Amino acid sequence: MGSDKGRVFKNMAVLAMGVGGAKLLAFLATPLLTRLFDPAEFGVLSVFTAYVLIISPFCSLRYAAALPLPKSDAAALNLAALTALLIMLLSTIVVVVLILFDWIVPEIGFHSISEYWIGLWIALILYGLFELAVAWGIRKRLFGGISKATFLQAVFGEGAKLASGLFKLGGGGLILGYVLGLLVAVSTFAYMLWKTSPQWRSISRARVALVWKKYKEFPLYRMPSQIFLVVASQTPILALASLSGSAAAGQLGLAMTVIAVPMTLLGQTTSQAYYSEIAKLGASKASTIYDLTKYVTLRLFAVSLLPFLILLFGGEWGFSKLFGSHWSQAGKFASSLSVYLVLQFVAAPLVNVLNVFGQHGKFLRINLVRAVLVVGVFLVAWRLDISAEKSILAYGTVLSAHYLVFLVSTFLFLRRAAR
Repeated sequence: MGSDKGRVFKNMAVLAMGVGGAKLLAFLATPLLTRLFDPAEFGVLSVFTAYVLIISPFCSLRYAAALPLPKSDAAALNLAALTALLIMLLSTIVVVVLILFDWIVPEIGFHSISEYWIGLWIALILYGLFELAVAWGIRKRLFGGISKATFLQAVFGEGAKLASGLFKLGGGGLILGYVLGLLVAVSTFAYMLWKTSPQWRSISRARVALVWKKYKEFPLYRMPSQIFLVVASQTPILALASLSGSAAAGQLGLAMTVIAVPMTLLGQTTSQAYYSEIAKLGASKASTIYDLTKYVTLRLFAVSLLPFLILLFGGEWGFSKLFGSHWSQAGKFASSLSVYLVLQFVAAPLVNVLNVFGQHGKFLRINLVRAVLVVGVFLVAWRLDISAEKSILAYGTVLSAHYLVFLVSTFLFLRRAAR
C-alpha cells in the first residue's frame, strides 16, 4: 500500500511541474490580458470554449476514457485508432449540422461563434486528439510527456493571446490563442508517440471492431454522462451570455479560469495519477483502492483550505486589484463559488472509481442529476428575473450539496466492495 501511495504522489509531482508551470504562466498572463481585452471579448472565448467542451463528447464517443483499461498495448492501440477516426469524422459531421441549423433557424443563433465555424471544427478535432493523447500517456505512465505538452500548450497559447491583444484582434484573437495552444500540445504528443515506435501493424479492422464492441459501455453510458457533466459546468456561461450578455459571461469566464488554477493544478494531476494507479490495481483490489482513495481525499481537502479562504473572503478585492476595477464582478462570482470548488476539487479523482468498477450506469445517473439541477437553477433565475450574482450563488450552493452526496456515496460503495 505504501508503494501505491508513493507512486501516486511521485507521479503527481512530475505532472505538477509541467501543469503547474502552465497554470502559473496562464495566471501571470491574465492581468495583462484583462487590460488588452474587455469583458465582452472574454465572453466570446468563454462561449466558444463552452461549445467545444459540450460538443467534444459526441465526437469521441468517450472511447478515449477506456484507453488505460486494456491489458495489452495492441488492444489499446486499436482502441486509440478507433477513437482518432471517430474524432475526425464526427467533428466534421457535427459542425456541418450546426452550420445548417444556424442557416435554417437563424433566429436561434449561436451567439458570436457563428463567425468561427472553421475554428470550432479545428478546435473539436484538436481537443479530442489531446484527450486521446493524455489517456495514452496515463496508460503508459508518461507523466513527463503530459507535463511537457501541457506547459508548451500554455506558452504558445498565452503568447498568441497576448500578441492578438496588442494587434487588437478582439475575441477572435483569444480563440486563435486557444486553438494554437491545442495544436502545439497535440503536435508534442504526436512526436513523443512516434519516438516510442508503437506496434502500428497490430491495428486492423477486425481488432478495431473487437474493441468497439468490448468497450461499448463508454458510448452508451460515458458519452451521455460526459455530456451531462459538461452541460452542468458550461450552462452558467451560456446562460449568462443569453440573459445578461457577453460581458457577464466574460466576467464569469475570468472567475472560473482564475479559480481553476489552484484547483486544476493538483486536482487534474491527482486525478490522472490516481486513475493510472487504480486501473493497474483493478476491481479485485477494492480494499487497497479504498485505503488509497481515503488517503488522497484527505490530503486534497487539506490542500484546498487556503485557496478556499482566500476566495471566500478576498475574491472581489483581489480581482479588482489584480485585473482592474472593471473585473470586480468576477471576484464576486469567485467568492460565491468557493465552497463548491473545494468539494469539486476533492471529489473529481473519485469519478475514476466508477470506471474501474464498471459503474457506468451510476456515473450516468450522477451526471444527469447534476445537469438537471444546474439547468433548473438557471431556468428559475430566468423565470424570476434573478440577478447574475444571486444566480451564481444558487448554482454554487446546489452543486456543493451534489458533490457532498457523491463523495459520501462513493466511499460507501468502496467500503462495501472492500469487504
